[in-house]
Amino acid sequence: MLVLVVTFLVYCVAHLARRPLSIVKSQLHPKNCSEHLSPDKQRDMSDVDIHWCDWAPFNTDNADMDMGWMDTSFLISYAVFMFMAGYVAERSNLRAFLPISLILCGLFSILAGIAYPLGIHSLYYFIIIQVFTGIVQTSAWPAVIAAVGNWFGHSKKGLLFGIWGFHTTLGNILGAIIAGAFVEYNWGMSFIVPGLIAIVMALVCFLFLIPSPQDIGFVDETKESDNTETESSDQINEELDSTETAISFLGALTLPGVIEYSVCLFFSKLVTYTFMYWLPLYINHSIKVSPSESAYLSISFDIGGTVGAILAGYIADVTNASAITCIVFLFLTIPSLLSYYYWGALSMVSNEILQFIAGLFVNGPYNLITTAVSADLANKIQSKTALATVSAIIDGTGSIGAAVGPAMAGYVEGFGWGYVFYMVVGANIFALLSLLRLGFHEFKTIYSQRKTKRNNNINKL
Repeated sequence: MLVLVVTFLVYCVAHLARRPLSIVKSQLHPKNCSEHLSPDKQRDMSDVDIHWCDWAPFNTDNADMDMGWMDTSFLISYAVFMFMAGYVAERSNLRAFLPISLILCGLFSILAGIAYPLGIHSLYYFIIIQVFTGIVQTSAWPAVIAAVGNWFGHSKKGLLFGIWGFHTTLGNILGAIIAGAFVEYNWGMSFIVPGLIAIVMALVCFLFLIPSPQDIGFVDETKESDNTETESSDQINEELDSTETAISFLGALTLPGVIEYSVCLFFSKLVTYTFMYWLPLYINHSIKVSPSESAYLSISFDIGGTVGAILAGYIADVTNASAITCIVFLFLTIPSLLSYYYWGALSMVSNEILQFIAGLFVNGPYNLITTAVSADLANKIQSKTALATVSAIIDGTGSIGAAVGPAMAGYVEGFGWGYVFYMVVGANIFALLSLLRLGFHEFKTIYSQRKTKRNNNINKL
């Protein structure tokens, strides 16, 4: 239980530290500086720079694209180094690996925040900070998923990971609340406070994380069971170097289902991160609320995502059909996104309700694939360390989509928000199509099992 709590808090803080940028965007480039002027001056804007209240270098007509590049710089570095992070994590002492990464994460968040008091206006400064933030953030996910996998081996993990996966949502919610509390009068603190929290969490992780049962004297059941395995199973495990050494990148890539789920997560994460980085700004523009209010209102999407993650995990456990579960959620995502676009701006109530529903269907498959599905795929071989590599491959591929989504949104938004929604709907369709083969295979397996069970019952009669 302790490992669940510690890893939950670690990844919660990691996501908390990612959230401020999406909240601060609407303050860096409000797009409506006239609200800060007196009524007399609002009537005569001919001699007033419409970007006078923006924070340079985001005081131009291309500011949305510049902020899109900031998102992309973080996410590309995150995606590229994620593939390496799994390799490093499974060969490292997680008790030292995670605290070091949290400290670095906190420091780079603080460096982003001090741009406000120091008056830093260089786009290159912000981009470089985001690149290094992406690099240090990669270490969190493979490490925490490996630690949990060490403790919870081959049991059904859909519901467990669905509940444990609340760390992402809680981190996003707390990040939005903390960043929203400072954004309108000192946006630098929106970065600095999460950075300090990450550094404190590093100490907690070092003191209390127990990476595996063997670290406190429990017997490795995997090794015991290896003695009774069949000769054919031993041969497979030897080929994959799974019992004693870490699995290779290519070995993990050839596991059945890894490629399909990786492609699915590419498009699924594209949708999720487009909303994560652009939703507060969309709310700010669509229903005309302040930056802090848009930060708080965007929380409904994360709450819906939590419910979706738990629901998807439970359904996958009951049906033993992860691919079919993802397909159903991805299909229902399409009408939920379109409904939010067409009717979300009617009122604050409709915005919150439709946002919650969209978050439920968008985040359900995303959370299921990154947690329970990754663990199930890794457990197809008897390897204690495969989980870090498999999860890094899947999440790394997904993170490429996460980099592409916000960057495309920054460009497409110039033509209108409707095109952004059509973009994410299209990506969602591709995510659904990528799992059709696995879904069909699961359907045939379930149908065959039920047919066999029915025939056995008839024979008993």
